[in-house]
Amino acid sequence: MHYLTRSLIAGVTVLVGCTGSQPNSINAPSKPDHLIMGEGSSISDGLSISNGNVVVIDDQPGIAFATVTPPGQSKRVAYFLVFNHDRPNARVKTEGGSSGSTANTFHTINTFGNECTVEYDVVLKDGTESIETESISISDTEYDSSKGRVFLIDMEATPPSVTQLNLDLPADVPALKEPDATKQFGQDTLNAFRKADKSVDDFCRSIEARGK
Repeated sequence: MHYLTRSLIAGVTVLVGCTGSQPNSINAPSKPDHLIMGEGSSISDGLSISNGNVVVIDDQPGIAFATVTPPGQSKRVAYFLVFNHDRPNARVKTEGGSSGSTANTFHTINTFGNECTVEYDVVLKDGTESIETESISISDTEYDSSKGRVFLIDMEATPPSVTQLNLDLPADVPALKEPDATKQFGQDTLNAFRKADKSVDDFCRSIEARGK
């Protein structure tokens, strides 16, 4: 049976720790220094897509990523974003949904007065469990996923500039419903990218230097 599932997570400046929860008004800092979202998911006909998966911490590179699980296969990273930001002003909105043999998800980043939306779409072959097409677009520009699923996004540029990188993605993706799990996986993955590619490390160092 084909059916539609869709979930929405919006990251705003009052969020601390996990989306959907408000900080205690007595203990909450006046300027929360982090925005961390665990993973939500939608599934239809065995095709699962995620939303959420955001790690934005003061003076550190921003991370946002989506995962996809084709029928009968392991969960994998659909795309992985690394971006600069002006937290606590940075906001991230994310939504994912699936219907029958199709699914899509997106992250919209708002920071430095600029906006950038990254969207992923996947379609299964008719009557099968294999992928027919998948696409990644950033601010309406399509990117060939075979050329890489890692993107460095300079949000200070107008419009934001995008660098696509073809780096090895993690072979094993754990359960990411808890914000701590998303944070650990995101940072571990980014550290591996930094070791593998100097451009990633240079981009991250430029962000970290602002906090020193």
